[in-house]
Amino acid sequence: MTGGVLLVTSTLVQSLFFAGDFPLMPVFVIPGVLALAIGFLCFAIAILRVIPRWAGIPLIVGALALLGANDQNARILFAVPFEVGWIVVGWVLWADQTQHRVRSTK
Repeated sequence: MTGGVLLVTSTLVQSLFFAGDFPLMPVFVIPGVLALAIGFLCFAIAILRVIPRWAGIPLIVGALALLGANDQNARILFAVPFEVGWIVVGWVLWADQTQHRVRSTK
């Protein structure tokens, strides 16, 4: 949450006070991105208690790959493993819910 707040705050300050040119932007963005990536990594580790380990590994790898992502060039593709990790987690949770529903109707 702290990373998100830092990123939103720095973007607001940049647009409101500096007309899009914020000289201190790296001071706010780099810690924000690191805090966001660490938060995602901690969340991925915590979610391993709910889902099978094999399903949480893509989320952890994706959270680490986010450190190399940059939306200004082709390095944005480093966000793809994180998205795939969320797809896997959603699929596992959905499949587990469907199995419970089928078992409970018998």
